[in-house]
Amino acid sequence: MPGRKPGADRSRQEPCVRGSVRLPRRVNVGVVDGRRKPSYRMDGAASSRHPWVARRYDPSTDRSSSLVQSNHISARPEASIRPARAINTAARSPLRRRRRRIARTIVLPIDRSQPVLLRDELKPEVNRSIDRSSERAPMKALILAAVLLLQHGGAASAGGNFYQDVDITWGDGRGKILDNGQLLTLSMDRSSGSGFQSKAQYLYGRFDMQLKLVPGDSAGTVATFYLSSQGSQHDEIDFEFLGNASGEPYTVHTNVYSQGKGGREQQFRMWFDPTAAFHAYSVLWNPAHVVFYVDGVPIREFRRRGDGTVPFPTSQPMRVYASVWDAEEWATQGGRVRTDWSKAPFVASYRGYAAAGCTAPDAAACARSNGAWMSQELDSAGQEQLRRAQASYMIYNYCTDKYRFPQGPPPECSSPAK
Repeated sequence: MPGRKPGADRSRQEPCVRGSVRLPRRVNVGVVDGRRKPSYRMDGAASSRHPWVARRYDPSTDRSSSLVQSNHISARPEASIRPARAINTAARSPLRRRRRRIARTIVLPIDRSQPVLLRDELKPEVNRSIDRSSERAPMKALILAAVLLLQHGGAASAGGNFYQDVDITWGDGRGKILDNGQLLTLSMDRSSGSGFQSKAQYLYGRFDMQLKLVPGDSAGTVATFYLSSQGSQHDEIDFEFLGNASGEPYTVHTNVYSQGKGGREQQFRMWFDPTAAFHAYSVLWNPAHVVFYVDGVPIREFRRRGDGTVPFPTSQPMRVYASVWDAEEWATQGGRVRTDWSKAPFVASYRGYAAAGCTAPDAAACARSNGAWMSQELDSAGQEQLRRAQASYMIYNYCTDKYRFPQGPPPECSSPAK
């Protein structure tokens, strides 16, 4: 979730509501994609018991909307499918009576790391030349590619090269792709943070990223890895990493939005130092549930209720986003510990990006997808890992917060109706 944009005006103040306490909030206005858009930062003077509960003030409508994430990234059209041109391997000698058959190789954008090779043998007619068959081959390749994509439900994979898979969308040069596309760094200083988004958008899939978080004194910084759609009724699945003072642990903040409603926070402390080396963070999203993983260990599951009483993300394609931004007024110990700007720039590193999901344009096609992610569930061993991770490392669960929900927990916190 991107924060302050370059050129932000820090002078304006707008009200912020956290629980029942009314606080001033600073509104930063920056330019993104040629338009001025506000970003929001909360004052940390209120109780730190619920630093993540906030409302966003909308200056245009004078209404407030849920804020833990805000998305200022504009959607971009997906890359078109371009099947490879057929290779003309005509007969070696024109004197031969029988022309040799043509071997055609078609590379389909189903898995960039493992191109699919198809052999199609053509039997040219007596009165048709090899050149004419080669001219018609691209159209046949396009038709075949479309048929296979429909059969696979629009399945596509990102192969881990940042040049091919993502666009750096803000930060004015603070985001950098290195090592021939295998590494991407995002940095933040007093002027701005930075962020990127995936070229493709997905409806269901498995999404993996390896992160090495800001080392040393990272108080006030937030690094993110999340999925989000667009609009006021957007869906969103969040990993956020809240920095801390030197020697203090990071907080891993998770949240799920559906139809614009969030407020489903669970927070964890990790069993390792996330700044010393790269660690894998993953999201599994299918019609049955959303699962958050850390180094392959499930730490959270958000299940879909069969009775339909709780909205679940099923119809809005989402892009993958990542960012590093300034949240010093609330991110670290409720804002009591502020950012030490003498330590800037603050740099987080990303690598090992992999996305396997449905990229078909309509939800019905994705619902028929036969990708492995569509039917993946937690087995008994996975359920036990989930139980132990939550028992050992969870530090906040909205389902048990009686202060926020004095009338009882939200319906999704009970055993889901199947």
